[in-house]
Amino acid sequence: MLSSSKLAVLVPVYNGGEMLRQTIESCAHAGLGPDQYEIIVVDNCSTDGAVHRIPFRDSQGAIVQVHRNRSNLGRVGNWNQAVAIAQQQGFGYVTFLFVGDSWIPVGSLPQLLELVQKMGAGMGFSPFVIADAAGQVRRQSQRFYVSGRDAVTTARRFIQKLIESGLFPLGPLQANIYRVEPGCAIRFDPSLPTRTDVEATLQFLQKTERPVAIVAEPFFQWREYGGRFHMSMGAAQTIRDYITTFQNACEDTTVEADFGLSKSRLMLNALRLACSEAGLKEWPAIASNLTRFAVQRPHPVSAAHLAKALWLRFGRNHRLLEFSNERNPAVRYGDQCVIQ
Repeated sequence: MLSSSKLAVLVPVYNGGEMLRQTIESCAHAGLGPDQYEIIVVDNCSTDGAVHRIPFRDSQGAIVQVHRNRSNLGRVGNWNQAVAIAQQQGFGYVTFLFVGDSWIPVGSLPQLLELVQKMGAGMGFSPFVIADAAGQVRRQSQRFYVSGRDAVTTARRFIQKLIESGLFPLGPLQANIYRVEPGCAIRFDPSLPTRTDVEATLQFLQKTERPVAIVAEPFFQWREYGGRFHMSMGAAQTIRDYITTFQNACEDTTVEADFGLSKSRLMLNALRLACSEAGLKEWPAIASNLTRFAVQRPHPVSAAHLAKALWLRFGRNHRLLEFSNERNPAVRYGDQCVIQ
């Protein structure tokens, strides 16, 4: 199979230990054929020797590449290095798989990859499963609701729904598939360590003219264990990231929305997060951030905005990010049927 039709599974690693082998081995059981993907391990100057024990192929015969950086590029820099390697080798699609995480046996990955390829999509999204350190499943994060098994919509409509909802559930990277094209490859900003995945994905969506594909079932399991970067973030930092991402999206996009209402919905979501995760020390910072955000111009939040946001969220029991299938077989991108 040509590289342009293959999925590159990017595994950035620094001292992955035994979990690295387990993560790589999970790819063989996800339902893809060995000619549909290659695993690209990018070692960021590890000292534990784990990369030296990686086989050249996984248990069903898919190729496993190992690349070693000459110097430590940093966590986010290594992500960019992995994307650059896949782009140089002509892969048409990339997804990430971080050490400790895994693909679900016979999950939705084959379905999502086929949908992305068939519809000429620029991105694919799925739900994901969250497990504890022992690998026991705790819950599923749906991210987006679809009316059936899958949905396809335009990138512009997708961004509009994000802004209107006040939610940006674009991470984790490992539950996304990105199309690789000249001038439109995912890139991450090392100066934004806490939100670079969401910001980069949003920028990618704004650049691509291709549609977005979503499936209803997960293919990826995120595993909680000590030392993970985002487990060290508190609710106050997470809410600051929500606010900054929203402001950047409003500045960069040309979609029309009632931004005051969108801000109100974001604030409700932030308060829900704070109530479930914030400690007493975080509440002053959270209250200060949300107050400044509410009165900030040019789209201050009014009492009417808050009342409508409450009604939309609770009075109608409204699903904030629900997508219906918008395929239009009369419109084509190359030789693939897509929506307009």
